[in-house]
Amino acid sequence: MATVTDERLNEVWSRPPGILGFFSAVNNSTIGMLFIFSSWGFFLIAGGDSLALRTQLAVPESDLISAGKFNQLFTTHGTAMMFLFAVPMLEAIAIFILPLVLGARDMAFPRMSAFSFWTFLFSGLLFYSSTLPDIVNFVLPGNPIREVVPDTGWFAYPPLSGPEYSPGIAIDFYLIGLGAAEFAGIGAAIEIIVTIFKFRAPGMTLNRIPLYAWGLLAMAFAILFAFPAVMVSSTLLELERKFGLPFYDPARGGDPLLWQQLFWIFGHPEVYIMFIPATAIVSMIVPVFARRPIVGYTFVAMAIVATGFLSFGLWVHHMFAVGLPLLAMSLFGAASMMITIPSGVQVFSWLATMLTGPRLVLNTPMLYCIGFLITFVLGGITGVMVASVPFDLQVHDTYFVVAHFHYVLVGGVVFPIIAAFYYWMPKITGKMYDEWLGKLGFWLFFIGFNLTFLPQHNAGLLGMPRRVFTYGPDLGLWPYNLISTIGAYVMGLAVIAIAVSLYRSYFHGEPAPTNPWNADTLEWSVPTPTPNYNFFATPLVRSRNPVWDNGPAEWRPNETRGQQDQPERLWREGIGTTLLEARPESIIRIAGPSIWPFAAGVAVSVASFALLFDLYLITLLSVLVSIVFGVLWMWPTDDKRRIEGAGATLGNPALPVYTSGAASPDWWAMALTVAALAITHLYFIFSYFYLLYDAPAWPPNGIALPDLLLPFVSTSILLASAAPMVLADRAVRRSDQGRLRLGLGAGFLLGAAFLAVQGYTFWQSGLDARATSYSAIFLTVGWAHLAMAAGGLFLSLLVQAQAWLGYFHRERFGAVENMALYWCFVVGAWLATLATLYLTPYLL
Repeated sequence: MATVTDERLNEVWSRPPGILGFFSAVNNSTIGMLFIFSSWGFFLIAGGDSLALRTQLAVPESDLISAGKFNQLFTTHGTAMMFLFAVPMLEAIAIFILPLVLGARDMAFPRMSAFSFWTFLFSGLLFYSSTLPDIVNFVLPGNPIREVVPDTGWFAYPPLSGPEYSPGIAIDFYLIGLGAAEFAGIGAAIEIIVTIFKFRAPGMTLNRIPLYAWGLLAMAFAILFAFPAVMVSSTLLELERKFGLPFYDPARGGDPLLWQQLFWIFGHPEVYIMFIPATAIVSMIVPVFARRPIVGYTFVAMAIVATGFLSFGLWVHHMFAVGLPLLAMSLFGAASMMITIPSGVQVFSWLATMLTGPRLVLNTPMLYCIGFLITFVLGGITGVMVASVPFDLQVHDTYFVVAHFHYVLVGGVVFPIIAAFYYWMPKITGKMYDEWLGKLGFWLFFIGFNLTFLPQHNAGLLGMPRRVFTYGPDLGLWPYNLISTIGAYVMGLAVIAIAVSLYRSYFHGEPAPTNPWNADTLEWSVPTPTPNYNFFATPLVRSRNPVWDNGPAEWRPNETRGQQDQPERLWREGIGTTLLEARPESIIRIAGPSIWPFAAGVAVSVASFALLFDLYLITLLSVLVSIVFGVLWMWPTDDKRRIEGAGATLGNPALPVYTSGAASPDWWAMALTVAALAITHLYFIFSYFYLLYDAPAWPPNGIALPDLLLPFVSTSILLASAAPMVLADRAVRRSDQGRLRLGLGAGFLLGAAFLAVQGYTFWQSGLDARATSYSAIFLTVGWAHLAMAAGGLFLSLLVQAQAWLGYFHRERFGAVENMALYWCFVVGAWLATLATLYLTPYLL
């Protein structure tokens, strides 16, 4: 009997050759590397912006950079660091490393990884394309082109970012470009959650998964709750800028503080979305170089989850100076102090691990972890200070706050990211790095960082405001600014040293052994560099430190399908395991190379670019094309519907190929997608109630209460549509093809009737969306729901097409189940919308 060989597996998991193969690649190693290089590129550009800013501020009354250009530079610097570097870089590392850590062959949805990367890359390029007129003006100064670089800060507060004070398209580059990047981030988060839930090696129970996976899990769930907030706020601002809807215009009932509420509901968790996986990286590295398991694993895992949960109760501490009630500020100040408790648990765990190990090995990754520990603790101390309302009112919008958040973000995030690169470099490149260069880069970075930001605390306490392009010579600020600028250039030298170290490692480094650090987790049990398929045999995990505890065993099933070990066709496949105990429960087909994720990313980017210039027909066509590409990417091929050969590369386990419910990765993906959409819709509803709270009358005087007849008719139709959708799901489980098609058809027709009736209701409501914030938010919330309902009808059409083609039977019905789940969400979301738009005004 033939056996599966490395060569055959490598052939199955390799990307196609040539340029088409490059754009079709979906492997976690390829996409992870592309993600990493792109994020580093945006980091370098943003770092160049910061050097220009510090050069301008080195001496008083400098005129090196104009006030307008200074505003543009700090906007692009902050935006790129927050949206295009920190979170994307952490997701990039996760895409490359997470399957190795879990004992999996790839991420759950490799094509989603590819789509997320291409969408992120094109979004970043769209944002930075706003600098092209500047480049042209620099090269050809004779006929200057109007500048379109955003200049309102990375937070883009209205009314400064509104149409009155920021006409033109500069802010639209920010809103549209970064909106697509956030969309890509949500897709990556869903994939990370499903991978951790369903792709763990057998035996890797929840209390055995590495702390890095716990950190990524908390990060991904936080993204699902946080990113929709900024997407809603950006959508509302873009609607105001493009069409005059007055969400943030007080003259027509809007409120600019609505932006701050939504933005910081995203913005403060965003800090912890970066910080949590960074600390999890530290929790992976410290035990390895302390030569012992981490102290208090359970407490650290609980602290990670608690940090993610508490991060959503802190956003108001960014708004202490806007005039909120004192009681509310006191509560949020207390919450801001409370989050130090789980962070303190982790700090003491790391210290205990370092102090109780047999010896501490101070290689480059460990040095960066120690640097992180020092700088983060200092940033945490100043964080407790600004959580105090009286102190915050004194230092708000001064350089004290600049110093604080750079100690938290650079010290708490960038140090661990660099540590991760040196730690996992053998797996990424297959080469060892130059230890001397690595340590040189660390000391330059550590010294330069503290030279840059430590003096800024003093400058802030002396009253130096943020975001000013110069200052007077008699204020006593120049020594601190000069030292800070020198430190920034030292950090620049450090980045050069790190880049040289990475370059020498990749091209001239010594070949790395399998486990150069004598580390304890699964990624160090596979060859270096990592093969395309990650693991030849599925590992069996028996402890939290499988490599230290005599190495991972090889999982071997007790039964086989009775076929040859190596059939004519091999599949990209992995083992699906249960959520809690990681027992093998299914064979999961993993998607292979495809050009459609790249094509869909291009179409989304074309739609974004067209929207930027008000080319709405091109925008609509591009969106439709992207949907077509998405269907082609996900449409089940004949190969995917067959089971012949399934399990051959896994030892021929007798496990089902088709699964449903919580056993299916597709079901989890749909459930998480529904959750993200539900959270997004709740932020729209939150905006409605926030504007209602501010309004003297709701609806405003002159606008009648909404009529209830047609909305209740449409609600009845929608409720009726849920029954045949659910019955179709029940019919397919009995292989009743007739009732399946009947249920899908009836559900679709009733859903279309709901869309028609309720769409007509909104259309003839007589509300002018430009006149009042009530009309604008009423129609926006309503049409947002109808857009989700239209998506459900489109999904229903696809499922009906597959039903008529005979794709479903009693074992293979996941698409029907997922469609029914989505439609139940549509019904529930409409009931919330009905109560908000139609019943609330009567209750008032």
